[in-house]
Amino acid sequence: MSEFSYEQVKHLAKLACIALSDEEIEAMKEDLQGIVKSVALISDIDIAGVEPTTNPISLPSHTREDVPGETLERDVLLEQAPECEDGMFVTPKILGDE
Repeated sequence: MSEFSYEQVKHLAKLACIALSDEEIEAMKEDLQGIVKSVALISDIDIAGVEPTTNPISLPSHTREDVPGETLERDVLLEQAPECEDGMFVTPKILGDE
């Protein structure tokens, strides 16, 4: 793959909702290229004849019985919320309009 462009890194940062300065974008271009090279090295490994494996460490799975219990009434929960509207919790917006 060719080098990452400034615009590609800027676009990736926007998708990830990460604000990067021009200097950080330049540094990230190099970091991303290093990651791509590492993945390419792994992709080039000959795994013909290698048996698929699962986790080599056998650990027991600790689960509990799923037993339904007493639940709280919706109105009781909504009364404790800082803000609610139409029977639902109102939460702060975390994604922009972009």
